[in-house]
Formats: sequence, structure tokens, C-alpha cells
Amino acid sequence: MQDACEFLSKKDYLDNWRSEMHETFCYWSLADWRGAVERSGFLVKPASHAFANPWIVQNRYEDKVKLFRKTAGKLEPLDWPVTNMLLIAEKR
Repeated sequence: MQDACEFLSKKDYLDNWRSEMHETFCYWSLADWRGAVERSGFLVKPASHAFANPWIVQNRYEDKVKLFRKTAGKLEPLDWPVTNMLLIAEKR
């Protein structure tokens, strides 16, 4: 899924494709970020969350791409991937 997310995050940037390929957008999940932030001495607030930005979904994904998982020889549709995270942390 990380590879699919990286492709989706870059597929529309044809003019600066080479530059975009040097960036990584889908490296950590919210749980990974939470762990790193907490190990650094912060308290992650409950309002922190990950989400698929509605504008990105509507303008970059819908009617352009579809994601599936192959299960028992059949294709199972997947939800849109996370595009943004809001991580709220407080120094302990």
C-alpha cells in the first residue's frame, strides 16, 4: 500500500516528476508518528487523527484510479488511503 500511496501522491505532477520522486509522503502511519513523538517526550492528544482529504479524493482519485486487494482470487475494493494527518502533541 505504501507504493500505491506514493504513486497516487505524485501521479499528477508531470512537470516536476523528477523532483517529486525525491520526496516521500507515505513513510509512517499515524501509529508510527505517535510512537516517535511519545518517545521524544511528548504526549499525543486524542484529537490526533489521519484522514483522506476530501478535495484530494474528489479531484485526484475519484474517476481516475481504483485500489483493490486480491483475496481468494477475487478483487476486493479498498478505501482511499490516508493523505493527511493531524498530530497534536504536548510537551510533558
